[in-house]
Amino acid sequence: LRDGVDAADEATEFATFTVEDDFVLARGLEYYVIIEWGESVAGSRFGYNADYTSLVRVINPFQKGDLLLTVNHEYVSGIPWQQTFHEVTGIALPSVQLDASNKLVVLGTQLASNSVDIDDPTLTSLQRAAIVEFCRQAMIDQGASVVRLRPDASGRLFRVAGAAEERRITGISGLDNPSERLTSDGPAVSVFTRFNDDLLGSEVIGTYGNCSGATTPWGTVLTCEENFQFVVPEDVRPNGRAFPSSTVKFALAARNAATGLADQINGTGNPFKLQGNKYGWCVEIDPARPTSRPSKRTALGRFRHENAAFRADEGRPLAVYMADDRRGGHVWKFVSAGLFRQNNGKPRNSALLAQGTLYVARINPDFTGQWIPLVASTPVNPVRPSNLAGGRIRLPKRTNPINLAADGGTTQFSTDATVDTFAATWPTLGSLYVGSTPEEQLGAILIDAFAAANAAGGTPSARPEDVEVHPIDKSVYIAFTDNTSGGDGGPDKRIFVDSASTNSRQYGRLLRIAESGNDPAATTFAWGAFVESGEPFEGGGGFAAADNLMFDRAGNMLMVTDMSTENLNQAVPQRTGTTAPGKEAFRGIFGSNTIWLIPTSGPDAGTPICVGYGPSECEVTGPTLTPAEDQLIASVQHPGEVNGVRGRVLPESESRQFSLTTTTGTPFTQSRTVPLGSNFPSVNELNAPPKPCVIGIRASSALESLARRDSNAD
Repeated sequence: LRDGVDAADEATEFATFTVEDDFVLARGLEYYVIIEWGESVAGSRFGYNADYTSLVRVINPFQKGDLLLTVNHEYVSGIPWQQTFHEVTGIALPSVQLDASNKLVVLGTQLASNSVDIDDPTLTSLQRAAIVEFCRQAMIDQGASVVRLRPDASGRLFRVAGAAEERRITGISGLDNPSERLTSDGPAVSVFTRFNDDLLGSEVIGTYGNCSGATTPWGTVLTCEENFQFVVPEDVRPNGRAFPSSTVKFALAARNAATGLADQINGTGNPFKLQGNKYGWCVEIDPARPTSRPSKRTALGRFRHENAAFRADEGRPLAVYMADDRRGGHVWKFVSAGLFRQNNGKPRNSALLAQGTLYVARINPDFTGQWIPLVASTPVNPVRPSNLAGGRIRLPKRTNPINLAADGGTTQFSTDATVDTFAATWPTLGSLYVGSTPEEQLGAILIDAFAAANAAGGTPSARPEDVEVHPIDKSVYIAFTDNTSGGDGGPDKRIFVDSASTNSRQYGRLLRIAESGNDPAATTFAWGAFVESGEPFEGGGGFAAADNLMFDRAGNMLMVTDMSTENLNQAVPQRTGTTAPGKEAFRGIFGSNTIWLIPTSGPDAGTPICVGYGPSECEVTGPTLTPAEDQLIASVQHPGEVNGVRGRVLPESESRQFSLTTTTGTPFTQSRTVPLGSNFPSVNELNAPPKPCVIGIRASSALESLARRDSNAD
């Protein structure tokens, strides 16, 4: 953020650096807090870990500047959430902890392990009630919030408390009040209805794991359920039926020695017997109608949804682009059966999301690609493991013939020969999935979309985080965050070069897709690289782990990063061993999670410009411009996620060493002062609880202008 530094002076200028526990912005910009975790909203509270933000104008001639803000709440961060829950909410969490031997302690009694099923007969009724309440509070802090915003005299947006549209949709909405249940539509409903394990048919309890999303062209919001597998089972049977809720037990893990608290809280859906196949969808919310029921749009597929992006051309099919954020995840496109008409309004345009075709991208090394439909007749033709980082691919687990009692989930294939045998045994997607009707069979395919896409030949990719449509030329930009492999597989190394231990460019890249004929319904495309991650001297953009993207009307891109919290500002004393370029820990050199401006045209096209960085141990998420494009709204997610409340247990900060290079490749050492934990948004207030929140960012000249006006008035 120090501008005007010559390359020859970089080693001296950056020999020391102090990381602030604040939202640090480039000169001329300022931020302010709009709403934070724990504030009262619609009889509940503003949830935890704010993520995607959406702004929709209020259609009222007397309130022209009012906006409806919809905010996702992705998950709860174990350490700061437990450490400050009572302080922030006024509610005492039950005594459910993880002891030093990594076993659950419930109401003072140690259990057999770090996990438990709520139906475990060894639990007492009081222990069972304590676990249920603990999980209830965690699920309430997920989902989505809707509030109304209004500009004050200076132009800052503030929340209109108690507005008619104010609303909370939580991870367990409808559990106690049937009128608050969500609905669902599309092919998977036939599976929900036939295999009615939760006795709710097409109705659904809540939404959680809400990562990014999209504002539809007709003024509703899609909130995307991402890492649902930590709460309910992801695996399903060949007919789409969910595995029992007991498959994912309630668990605490990764105890922090300093705080004594567990970093991970999983299986919070276990006490509520949530049906796993009803989560992992895009959910449509109408923020202007607080009594309307959100709907899970199953035609868009079930996978770990990062986001959605719309292309709505008048008189053409609607296209919705999506990303599956996991190692080996896919890029997707849904094409509606009907045509988009702007004057159709909300009901008819929302109906476009119920019928159409879901496609997965096949990205070829020759810069071409195909959209492969997920339908029963699609041939099984997986990418061979020899072409994938990690050398493995996950495919549906099946016996021949299909055994509904034994089959389901995925299994790992590690050789080309076994994949070839699989394709010969199961020639089409229809041979892998069953249903009593074509609709039910399609529902089963869409419920198991990740495994079905692998079978159909979709390209396993490098954790696709966000997909956005350019407002002018309609090309599609995709943020990939990590080129390495993991438990779900690895990316196609012909497209995503795994450069571990070689350079720092393994930490993702931005690609661009152009549809053939510029047609949203095209089944072929061309692609090319836009910007690489990594260090500038080796051709990288200076960032790691690209995440959420957005465009202004002129086509300039805003991007935020999502490096894993444990890697933020972690010491890199030498560029060898575990901290060699390309290794997981090497990401520490990139500092905090950041926000960037990247022009897509003109002389600076593809040149990232750092706009700012977020508070200690946080992720910056959900960038959204106001309708006038004079302010940026963004979320500050999980400040203090690793060390909790700054100043409460550990020292305030510590000095760490980093082996860096200048932009021309000259090595030098930086001494970096790093905060331990966070107090944001209470800046410079040690021991204040860190709280996820939504902020507004604008030019500080707005305040200067107001000050001059007030001065003249005096």
